[in-house]
Amino acid sequence: MTAKKFNKYKIYDLIPIAAIVTSVVGILLSLTKFVNLSNNLSTLMISLSLIVTFLFGFYSAILSKKLSRLSRTKRIFLSYNQDMERDAIKIKNELRNKGAKVWVAKERLKPGESIEEIITDAIDDADSVVAIIGNKFSSNMSYEIEIAKLKGKKIIPVIFKSGPLPINISGLKYIDLREKRQLGIKELLDAVT
Repeated sequence: MTAKKFNKYKIYDLIPIAAIVTSVVGILLSLTKFVNLSNNLSTLMISLSLIVTFLFGFYSAILSKKLSRLSRTKRIFLSYNQDMERDAIKIKNELRNKGAKVWVAKERLKPGESIEEIITDAIDDADSVVAIIGNKFSSNMSYEIEIAKLKGKKIIPVIFKSGPLPINISGLKYIDLREKRQLGIKELLDAVT
């Protein structure tokens, strides 16, 4: 397992596993050293303890995942064409001011890194993808939207300028910032935070 892949595991993923291992070891030690039972009864007790420990561990893993989803801040991947950078930065700042964690390629990509891998990982980690739509829709944006669709992410198109919606998001409800900007910003904030 590479260091990069290991970083994907959060502490809430590892705690239940550690709890299961610790519980099993503790139960086995206590049963074999401190209980003077017959071999058949001892084996039965150890088997039952293992089953109960596994069930509690499994339940704690599920509970831990659900709790982590409730407590974490919303993570948003911001997709935009370079000609929309000024508007994208305004949206990014508004979202961050409301407590969202916003991923922007320009801030995160470093020379020599695999753009495809980093973008895919960032979209995978995001709760939703906000697509800033202007006059142009780049191939990079198309790639990002397709990855988001494949990963089942919520895609929120935000229209700043007149023009047709790209075909890969034309069926989605969009937020229109062409005329009632403040109302649209509020709608966007409500949709992602």
